[in-house]
Amino acid sequence: MIKHLLKIIWNRKRVNALILTEIVFSFLVLFGVMVMATLYTVNYRMPLGFSIERVWNVSVNPHMSADENKIAVLDGMAQIELALRELPNIEAVGGISLTPYNRSTSISGVDFEGRKINAYVNDATDEAGEVLKVDLIAGRWFSREDDAGTQEPAVINERLAKDLYGSADPLGKELPFNKRRVVGVVRDFRKAGEFSLPVNYLLTRIRTTDTASGRFPWDVILRVKPGTTAEFQEKLVKTLEATQKGWTFRVTQLERERESDHKTRLTPLLTGMVIAGFLLLMVALGLIGVLWQNISQRTQEIGLRRAVGGTAQQVHHQILGEMFVLTTFGLAIGSFVIVQFPMLDLIPEIPGSVYSIGFGISVVLMYLLTMTCGFYPSWLSMEIQPAEALHYD
Repeated sequence: MIKHLLKIIWNRKRVNALILTEIVFSFLVLFGVMVMATLYTVNYRMPLGFSIERVWNVSVNPHMSADENKIAVLDGMAQIELALRELPNIEAVGGISLTPYNRSTSISGVDFEGRKINAYVNDATDEAGEVLKVDLIAGRWFSREDDAGTQEPAVINERLAKDLYGSADPLGKELPFNKRRVVGVVRDFRKAGEFSLPVNYLLTRIRTTDTASGRFPWDVILRVKPGTTAEFQEKLVKTLEATQKGWTFRVTQLERERESDHKTRLTPLLTGMVIAGFLLLMVALGLIGVLWQNISQRTQEIGLRRAVGGTAQQVHHQILGEMFVLTTFGLAIGSFVIVQFPMLDLIPEIPGSVYSIGFGISVVLMYLLTMTCGFYPSWLSMEIQPAEALHYD
């Protein structure tokens, strides 16, 4: 049966080449969209590692050089923290260098036991863990007991702990990153949001009283009490401006930042889906048209088959079988292109499992598309009677 179908397809290779090209191109576009959708879905289901519910961010600009005015800046930040703690609507106040959903990043890389290991780095205060309610799975967050330590403390995520130490307990170990000591492990800290890729993460301690390091948490994060409305934002800004005259402040809610981040990330995906949808629709219409014309041109062939005993159902299955074989050829050609991505690691950030899932979904959808497009023309072929072959004699 397959040999017979291949012979029929080859005899009409010019028409079938057009159908094959449409199938290959549609498959590649669909694969790209499905991979992105799968990647976003997989990432979204992973733990974020912290909570942004009722967390507000205050970006501070003192309009002075921190390097030249360390004491003035530190003193100003300390006064801001004190003023914020006195407001009745605030539960906790902390500081962080790179806030969640901020696109800025800081990456550090080291050679460790013959391997190159990279980690995203962020600075946070002792209270930042309480504000963000970080998901600690071992050890603790930064605290005043670290003041007496000879080594700077660090909190790392579970992924970095496994990358560095495997199944061994990371607590108390010295990190190859600036010789800091691990005091805690968080499940994760996906600063870039729910749709971001999982990465190694390293959190270091920062203090507003440390004039030696020159590091400042330019963003103050607050956890406000339940029921706090946006009207409190105006009061908050006035309090800050009264505390430090000449400084400017920008207050945002992290939940709003998340919404903005989701729109930014999902817009290209939705655009791609719309384009892929229109493309598949055009391909579907094209396939139906080509197959319809194909059936019309094969009236004599189909009529003769009916005349020698072929049933209408057998003719119907033959047309669908030809589409199945053509689709298989198209997917095989497209697969040859697709397999280069994981084999050559062209996009290292995308794991092989995502490629596999996207590929599987694309294959199923392409078979459904082509079989659906072939159903109506093949149904028309069932209406051809044996006597119609006589018109071509």
